[in-house]
Amino acid sequence: MENILLILVSWINGGGHSGRADDYHYHLAPEHLEKVVGEGNPIAYALDGFPLYGKIEAPLDEYLGRFNQGGSYQYHAVDYPPYFIAGLRGKVQVDSDSNAPEDQIMPQPRTQPVRTDNYGPLKGATITGLKKIGERHYSLEYTIHGKQRRMDYSWNKDYQYQFVFVDENDHQIVEHYQKNNKRLMAPTGKKAERTRKATSRNHQPRKYCGDGICDNTESNQQCPADC
Repeated sequence: MENILLILVSWINGGGHSGRADDYHYHLAPEHLEKVVGEGNPIAYALDGFPLYGKIEAPLDEYLGRFNQGGSYQYHAVDYPPYFIAGLRGKVQVDSDSNAPEDQIMPQPRTQPVRTDNYGPLKGATITGLKKIGERHYSLEYTIHGKQRRMDYSWNKDYQYQFVFVDENDHQIVEHYQKNNKRLMAPTGKKAERTRKATSRNHQPRKYCGDGICDNTESNQQCPADC
């Protein structure tokens, strides 16, 4: 069911969605981009450097690609799973088996969230709405355990971010951050103290190549990005 919902969301959003950070990736070929780049032009590039094109009548290989008349390789979208790029034709470096996620292509784009605390997922929450309040100002509505809540977030030209968490009783917790991942001040609000205690629990994320930590699970050969 989770995979089905993911595909449905991907269809609605033009084939892709945001990950857990600021990254945007596709689960379906973004064929709508042909209207922007022009028919016959690449709509994306795989991590091995070869371009991705829309659907074509010519036969494709096991990677869902083919060599063109110029001798260069290119991928194409199809209307059956996995919809595009069944495997990479080009040579790439993958993450070591001791890290997670396994077989991740390296290097990967790296990003860090604006909020610095390790909050973890909000289990049981369902997003019910997203509104644009103004320029650089949004309101995310969600329910959790049958209660309606929202998070208002905004930022200025200096990339100073404000997050306002509003519960079902209109109690607020306000947090301020700078783009360089520094909290500008402690949270304020009636439930701020309880929030600080809840977010201080130990939560160790899984080790992965590209997290900036070199330990005994990887080497320079396995992960030059870290070691």
